[in-house]
Amino acid sequence: EGGAAAAPVATAVEGVLGVAPAPTPPLVALSPTNPQPVAFPSMGSECYVPAAVEIDSTQECNCSACEVFGSTWLRGKCCRPEMRGLFATILAFEKDPLWLPRLQEFSACTGARVVITYNPSGESGMEAALRQDVGVRYQMADGAMMQKEGAGIYDGYVVQAPWLPAIEQSLENLSPWIAQTDSLNWLDINSMSRQTVSFNNTVRALPLDVDYIAIGWRQDVFEAHGKRPPETLDELAELSEFFNGKDHNGDGEPDWGFCLTPQVNYLMAFVAPHLQMTQRACRRRSGILQCDGAHTGQNAFFNISTFEPFVRNPGFRRAIELFRRVLLSSNCPEQSKPEGTTKWAIGRCDRKEAFKSGKCAGVISMPSTLTSMLKPWNKGGNNAPQPRRDLARRIVWEPKTKDGTHWGRRSRFPGASHVLDPATGLLRKCDSELCPKAIPHSVTGELVNYAPFFAEGGESYAIRGDSSSRRKQVLWELFSWLGTLPANAVPLSGFYRESQISGADGTKQQELALEGWPDEMVEDIVELLRYYFLDSETGDASNGYQLGNSVMDFLVLGFAEYMQDLHRIMITDFLMSPELLWGSTASAADFPSERYEQATTKLVAAYESRTEDYGRLQQILRWRESLNIPFMGLSELCRELPHMAKELECLKYEDLDWAFTVLTLVGIIAAVAILLLCCAGAKKVHKDLKKKRELERERQRAYRETVTSAEDELGKLGFPMVLTMARTFVNMGSLVPYEDLRDRGELVFLDSLQKAVEFKRDKFIVFLSHQWLGWGCPDPAGVHYETMRHSVNGLLQRAGPISSLGLQLDADMGPADMGVTDENLFVWCDYTSIAQDHRPTQILAVSSLPMYSSFADVFIVVAPPATHVDSGQQCDIGTYNQRGWCRAEMLSKVCGTGLRQMYIVSELHGDLAQVDEAWLDRLDFKVFHGDFSCCHLGHHNVNVCDKQNLIRPVLGLYSLVLRQRHCDHALTMLNYINRSKDEFFPESFMFHMHTGASEARELFGPLVSLLEQHVYQSDDLGVLAQRSIERPSEDHSESDSEDLTSPLSTSRGSPLVLSEE
Repeated sequence: EGGAAAAPVATAVEGVLGVAPAPTPPLVALSPTNPQPVAFPSMGSECYVPAAVEIDSTQECNCSACEVFGSTWLRGKCCRPEMRGLFATILAFEKDPLWLPRLQEFSACTGARVVITYNPSGESGMEAALRQDVGVRYQMADGAMMQKEGAGIYDGYVVQAPWLPAIEQSLENLSPWIAQTDSLNWLDINSMSRQTVSFNNTVRALPLDVDYIAIGWRQDVFEAHGKRPPETLDELAELSEFFNGKDHNGDGEPDWGFCLTPQVNYLMAFVAPHLQMTQRACRRRSGILQCDGAHTGQNAFFNISTFEPFVRNPGFRRAIELFRRVLLSSNCPEQSKPEGTTKWAIGRCDRKEAFKSGKCAGVISMPSTLTSMLKPWNKGGNNAPQPRRDLARRIVWEPKTKDGTHWGRRSRFPGASHVLDPATGLLRKCDSELCPKAIPHSVTGELVNYAPFFAEGGESYAIRGDSSSRRKQVLWELFSWLGTLPANAVPLSGFYRESQISGADGTKQQELALEGWPDEMVEDIVELLRYYFLDSETGDASNGYQLGNSVMDFLVLGFAEYMQDLHRIMITDFLMSPELLWGSTASAADFPSERYEQATTKLVAAYESRTEDYGRLQQILRWRESLNIPFMGLSELCRELPHMAKELECLKYEDLDWAFTVLTLVGIIAAVAILLLCCAGAKKVHKDLKKKRELERERQRAYRETVTSAEDELGKLGFPMVLTMARTFVNMGSLVPYEDLRDRGELVFLDSLQKAVEFKRDKFIVFLSHQWLGWGCPDPAGVHYETMRHSVNGLLQRAGPISSLGLQLDADMGPADMGVTDENLFVWCDYTSIAQDHRPTQILAVSSLPMYSSFADVFIVVAPPATHVDSGQQCDIGTYNQRGWCRAEMLSKVCGTGLRQMYIVSELHGDLAQVDEAWLDRLDFKVFHGDFSCCHLGHHNVNVCDKQNLIRPVLGLYSLVLRQRHCDHALTMLNYINRSKDEFFPESFMFHMHTGASEARELFGPLVSLLEQHVYQSDDLGVLAQRSIERPSEDHSESDSEDLTSPLSTSRGSPLVLSEE
């Protein structure tokens, strides 16, 4: 673990652990014993290689370093044997002096050694460096896979989201790590940052920053002219033009309006509010706006069905017109002139240099740079307006407001009052229907559509997937620990967590004040990020349920090339062309329409060329995935993308009659020449085709039968639901098999759904789901049983009389004072409730799993740390979630009754942790990609895989979700499934035998599309209920709600509800 380490993409390796503060001795010494240049043409440079890293494994740990900045992440991890002496490497693209003290503290605490290497090409060459070290894997335009192995020299990386699509499959899937680490507080990270590092429901990097566009403005300049900060882009352009030519720094010279650097991210910030109003259809429930309906396809770049660029439309043109007005009144016309032409000409636009001069009334920028511009010049404001001094070095001018408050202010990026109407393709004034998330203008009251543009997604930490497990553990601990530190203590970090801007006690604001932030700046950043971090679908009660409308950057394969085209054509050749910037046509009043049309034509052509290179269909799917739009199966794609029928192979061997006719005709013609031979041949072809058609018809009949039987089985119990009284269960001493409990008469059998309904009128059921800890024995050491017993006792202790312990039941459920006791609480557990010795009976019970879990009042995942006695594997919530049967049980629960009353217990005597929608990103419900013991054992003595036995139950669950698609919990699950439907329902799998032989077997084939057709063609959403339960007539629907009642709801109403008092 601590051997040689080469660094092929670094001209200089920073020995961040090479010199530690006295009296601590050196932690890591770099020994470049082989400094020979190694050329990597793709990197465009030659690099020196430090051949070895020597580690001082005798150094003593300093446990006080484990709790610097008050973080408790490393508490109890001081000098752990499994960490001490280990070595890991990180490749980064930007230096930061904070790396040195942080890595020293981490090493002093854990004894692990981490070295960071900087890519010599910086940010511009980092994507190439990542591809070279990690490797690439993606589908090309012709459908073939582009796959190149990486050098595998570094263990971790500092990355940006646009670099991830080509390498994400070779990065470590961090979802299981996150699922096991509640203290990481994953959901505290803003939703946009989480989305930019997630692919196919797997997290591939940990965010440490977020990049968005905002404006800074000088209060001293604005108040001098009686102006307010802009709320719309039209006002931004008007203010910039107003301030241009006025003196802002007291030197008697004309200055500029809003300063900027002409980059594509700032240009797209103008485009975004004109094109995106909401990504999901909106509705009002109980007077509260919720936008979690169908996907609208709105975004700032490409059509999600055709991949046509959003360029030739009046919204894009309006954005270009406004951007040009700001550009012409900014620093650019003067700064970009050849150096020496004027006093301020430097041959380029540079917003930082411009703002330092004091000549800007405002600025458009990214967060960290904006902070350096707005802070006082003597408190870290490196790019703030610098004071002007006389010959005696006395300050004769610096920015000041009239009342002495701080001059540097920050505001959200302005919105658009007129947006592109998707229905008509015309620019239209915002109204509540077109712009459901719009905010009224503070003066005019007109609706303004805000759409904060999150450029590039910010920086994140990633780990190489095939690095050693021990090195991955080191980096996970390091990156997670850094995530718990204050933002100002973390390299390259900024505000990206909601907790960094919240806190009623004002602690966060006090921290910023100590860093030199004036009160006005603190208030501004808190107010801005509270809006930028708003949830885009359900809103935030603390903000009047206002919904966010964040716009994602174009995070797909080819990002850099597309953006290069945009910059070259629209900015360099059009907006910044000399004749339009300085010449006779450099007037905001005269928009160069002909030049604009030429530019947009070139841009569309360039985009189309890139798209053909990467594959249109592949880009459509990648863009939909990036936008978090549910993944579609082949049948859905064929319906939604008819223009892609050829690429999708939608017309694959569908007309056997046509083939038969052609071949028959050929046989007849051939018979003229060679009558006997061709007649025989034609007869054989006819016979073969007829047989093939008959086989195909039989196959289709079998498919249809599977679909209908999947629904039929969902509406009935294939095997009785078998329960154990809680009193018996907690006193068993260990898990007892079904057969023993049956023979002792300690089981309760519910033979039908009707009996189950009647049973639940005055009784409760808890469903216990767990991973087996032995091939033939579920719980050899009793760890799971002890956790189950503790959980059941916890339910009994929490669920006493309703009035005192908060157990809430609907009025029709039973006596008002009914509580949960060890006599009316019953337990379902696989080992005690399913036959273990009789395989056919076991299969029948398995087919009824969806009904079992749907009828449970409480579903508990039991996953404390434990060791598998046969494999030696350490088992916990992560390994539980890898098991196919565990996934099937969770899927049954969520499809049946949603996430209500679903809990996880991850410690031996741990408390019940509520599972909410956020867990959908941490748990994996793809059953057929889970691990099955029968597969591990090579299907010894069995010819059917458990995966095959689960086809009908899972199809039934999908049918249930589709039929309840108007219910919130079903819609949530449907969206989850659609993100990766092909993985959720694999067409086939490899059946591996213990002899070493393997064969491909069909799983779902076309069953999913057939089921969808079957469900959508049915007008009766209650068909399942009619097959199973006679529903009561009482109306339990919630007022002002569009949800339908679940077909599987029992007659006594809601399940057991445990309050969180």
